[in-house]
Amino acid sequence: MGHEFRWELTCHLGPRIASGNLEEVDWLFAALEELYQGADDDLEAELTVGLLEGLIYSVEDEDGPDAAVLNSVHMGQHLRAAWEAAYAYTHRSE
Repeated sequence: MGHEFRWELTCHLGPRIASGNLEEVDWLFAALEELYQGADDDLEAELTVGLLEGLIYSVEDEDGPDAAVLNSVHMGQHLRAAWEAAYAYTHRSE
């Protein structure tokens, strides 16, 4: 997954999520769960650091709610574990 694509996706979704619009999150999280299920270590790191952490920063940079608002969205077990790791990393100094 290319850096530019991840950047554009998080920039697209961040403001929407920050404003309370979670419509596009369900399809993204369903697709990510499938990717995580078959991911090797490199892809898992790419998705977690490159996409999930970027999404967290994008949501919170919009002066929106804490990205924990996404905890209410359905996630499969693989994505949930990656989400929790990304969230913990981005909030480690709090």
